[in-house]
Amino acid sequence: MSMRTKTKVVAKPEPEALSRYVADASDHPGFRYARYFWRENGLKCGIKTAVLAKLQPAGHQAARHDLLLPEAAAGEYADLDHLLTRYDATQPLIERNAYVQYTVDLPADRPVHAGWE
Repeated sequence: MSMRTKTKVVAKPEPEALSRYVADASDHPGFRYARYFWRENGLKCGIKTAVLAKLQPAGHQAARHDLLLPEAAAGEYADLDHLLTRYDATQPLIERNAYVQYTVDLPADRPVHAGWE
């Protein structure tokens, strides 16, 4: 007589994708704000792929992006790839806030730095 044991296959949960909240800024047409977050605690996808995709919309390199760091930040964090890799690697499972994206439309007839500075 042979004994057969049943084994239950448990699928690994898929990482949660980012959710997005877009603020109503209709009273400021040259400014847009979006907040990216996770709805649940637990396994989640990182932000690196999403952030890098925003810098190459439809395969085109973004005209400009800036990285704002605290003065005390280590120099290697000025490298966006390093910063995003470390962010994803050290994000606690209980953290639900991911990042915020601000978009500011600058005048097309002036140099980019003039409207930003």
